[in-house]
Amino acid sequence: MPDARPAVGTPPPTPADDPALDWLLGGLPRNDMGNAERAIGRFGRDLIFCPEMGWLAWIGTHWSLERGTQLANLIVQRTAELINAELAARQDPTRYPADDTVWPAKEQGAHLAWAVATGDVRRLNGMLRVMEHRLTIAPRALDADAWILPVANGTLELRSTAASADGGIAFREHRRDDLTTRSAPVAYDREATCPKTMAWLQHMQPDPEIRLFMQRAAGYALTGTTGEQCAFLFLGEGANGKSTFVNLIRGVLGDYAGTLPVETLLEDERGRSGSQAAPELSRLTGVRVVFAAEPEKKRRLSTSAIKSMASGEPMLVRELNKPFFELDVQFKVIMSFNRRPQVPTEDEGMWRRLRLVPWPVIIPKDDRIPDLHLRLLREEAPGILNWMLDGLRVWKETGLAAPEAVLAATDSYRQDQDPIGEFLGDVTMAMPSASVTAADLYRAYQRWCTRNAQEPLHMRTFGRTLGDRGIVRGKSSIIIYRGITLRAEWQPPYDD
Repeated sequence: MPDARPAVGTPPPTPADDPALDWLLGGLPRNDMGNAERAIGRFGRDLIFCPEMGWLAWIGTHWSLERGTQLANLIVQRTAELINAELAARQDPTRYPADDTVWPAKEQGAHLAWAVATGDVRRLNGMLRVMEHRLTIAPRALDADAWILPVANGTLELRSTAASADGGIAFREHRRDDLTTRSAPVAYDREATCPKTMAWLQHMQPDPEIRLFMQRAAGYALTGTTGEQCAFLFLGEGANGKSTFVNLIRGVLGDYAGTLPVETLLEDERGRSGSQAAPELSRLTGVRVVFAAEPEKKRRLSTSAIKSMASGEPMLVRELNKPFFELDVQFKVIMSFNRRPQVPTEDEGMWRRLRLVPWPVIIPKDDRIPDLHLRLLREEAPGILNWMLDGLRVWKETGLAAPEAVLAATDSYRQDQDPIGEFLGDVTMAMPSASVTAADLYRAYQRWCTRNAQEPLHMRTFGRTLGDRGIVRGKSSIIIYRGITLRAEWQPPYDD
């Protein structure tokens, strides 16, 4: 999809003839501090510096981290070149009348020498270092407004449901003082529709309640709020449309959509030190939605990672070789899997946050359209944005309101993830004063699995799973489990 945002060029040009500014800047000290003031006086409104992140450049729609360092370097180079313009202004009294007009020859020579010296790399770097302190901004000041969305041709005000005079959503110009570091590449067009996208979605998600739920979720994703405290899990075999849907949302949101390595959401097999950098998280400042895809091998979801991200609480992160800072989480997590990842069943907080969306329709091989999302975005991106904005309006009235199909799918997922919960309910009963030997309990479990056509867990895994559920393991002369006993029909010896 073509990016509708304006092209980004070199630093803003100095006016062709501004002797007043040249004259004024010529009076600044000939040192790094004076040079920094020269650069800020000419170009300062287009640069800010965040120590935890780096330079950010104003590019017409938002403050760009990607372009910041490049623009900062170009600005100090251009500032060095323009010191000669200061000299020209001081040499010609007709360009700017004043009481003290022309510099004496000695001053002119000193300024010319300073213009040459400023082109040295050491002087340019010194100018940059001073500018860093003069233009510093705290990371939490960036993207602080969760209810505005810069798009290609302006900024959408999402906070109020009140419409503008022409009947559309409140819409205004881009502003530097919004301090947004991202923008969506789509132009807002109140009249745009997306009939082809809607027809495709209706085919892939036949249940209208699920389609409406997904529209509310897409509208929620436009904002930087995380009040729903949930994570979405798209589940289904390949060629079922979930990747196309993800790429449509990603295409509309542009910079506001991020990718998270799925390992970040899985239990860490190696372990990570708390002092280690987390660049995959530190780069998510201002991101509204992140996507993660299925890992290469079956792994367990990390309850701590999912709950931390879904809670919306600030996270302590840092870039490589940068100081730590608090990341205000604005993103919603959407995970896509062909097979169900393992989730600890006993963690109520985890299951309260998961919303499983099944993708039941598989497209026959002959009917698949390569890069369908690109075609739909080229033709209907502004209409898809309007569809998301309609979802936002409904979400603000009703919340996500997961339909019965999503709740049932999530509950079924939980039941399938519990390898021994049904066994414990069928075979054991709680009795605080009772106990059962580990050997008898495992033999009863093996018999139960045979009767129910299930593959039993290995004895060690079985014991660990019991521990996860809070069943206390004790020891006398043999290993026992306290607080439970076998029901009468499952007591040894066995006839079968």
